Amino acid sequence: MKIYELLAIHRKFFASMTRQGVSPEDIMYIDIFKEYQTMKTENVNKKRYLPLFVSEA
Repeated sequence: MKIYELLAIHRKFFASMTRQGVSPEDIMYIDIFKEYQTMKTENVNKKRYLPLFVSEA
């Protein structure tokens, strides 16, 4: 499949992402956010530790 075909098939999805301000580069933050959510649910209560951990990832 060529890039043009992929874009044509998923045109509405990509247009919606663009309207919502989502950038293709945002995918690199998915794993960091998952780790943050896991730590938060495990009650890591150190307010300084969570942002520090996320910023180092």
